[in-house]
Amino acid sequence: MLWFLVEGVDIAVMVRYTGRKEATISRWLERMGTHSQGLHNVLFRELTLRLVQMDELYAKVKDNAQACWLWLVIDPVSKVIPTLHLGGRKREDAYAVAHDLKERLVPACVPTVMTDGLWLYFYALTAHFGHWFRPKRARTDHWQPDENFRHAQLVKRTRRRRLTYTVRRMAEGQTRGTVRRFRS
Repeated sequence: MLWFLVEGVDIAVMVRYTGRKEATISRWLERMGTHSQGLHNVLFRELTLRLVQMDELYAKVKDNAQACWLWLVIDPVSKVIPTLHLGGRKREDAYAVAHDLKERLVPACVPTVMTDGLWLYFYALTAHFGHWFRPKRARTDHWQPDENFRHAQLVKRTRRRRLTYTVRRMAEGQTRGTVRRFRS
């Protein structure tokens, strides 16, 4: 069944090929998905990742009328996908992805993160990779991103669906010994 699914075969073709009912095949696929998710949650814990890339992709879901976005976190070295999330393109989704990534890492691990120009990543990541501290003579605590946290962005500019140029920027962290923060 999974082989057919990977190849993009429609359920109607699987029904004809296997002789099983559509409800049976759908139930099997749902069970496989649940089992795969459980296996993913067991295997991808206590990770130490030095560099991760985050991106979101527009996905059309067959029975869903709303726009769905697939949020991915990938380790470009090992090609491991520790986190994925299907949802909207809102702040809550960015926070859910950052939270899930943080939960899967070793507590002391602070990876360098590369994203596109979507600023939702910046706010979600700095909220998860940091700590509270109280400055001298302050009455309240302040949140500070971790000193090892680095967030780089590759912003693509297009005109009429053609890439015209790209901008690289450090959203948070150090580059060549100086701290630079850019916000648009």
